[in-house]
Amino acid sequence: MEIEYSIIKNNEQYEEYLNRFEDIFNCEEGSPEEIELELLALLIEKYESEQYPMPDSDPIDTLKFIMEQNNLKPSDLGKILNSPSRATEILKRQRKLSLNHIRLLYDKLRIPADTLIKDYQLKVQ
Repeated sequence: MEIEYSIIKNNEQYEEYLNRFEDIFNCEEGSPEEIELELLALLIEKYESEQYPMPDSDPIDTLKFIMEQNNLKPSDLGKILNSPSRATEILKRQRKLSLNHIRLLYDKLRIPADTLIKDYQLKVQ
């Protein structure tokens, strides 16, 4: 049975595609369902990005969110950055992320570099 998909035009179609995506999410690698899953993922991502655009996020807010999602504490960030004091300064917006910090955060937490290189304001002391 071959299923035809198209660009998602409405919420009903979106829900239908989401349900199918969930149904085949744990399909076997190399199966026809895997190809279908990849296609659905692209269609769903396109619809969501158009319907629910994400505002530009502040790098430190993004970092804090990722830390929260991964149950990381400032001390964990200090280990990632190889400097507990630097991690505290960054989280308190007293110091900007360096290129080395951005590389470490990408390597350890998979935070996209383009998210972290955006400019942001430091707190005036």
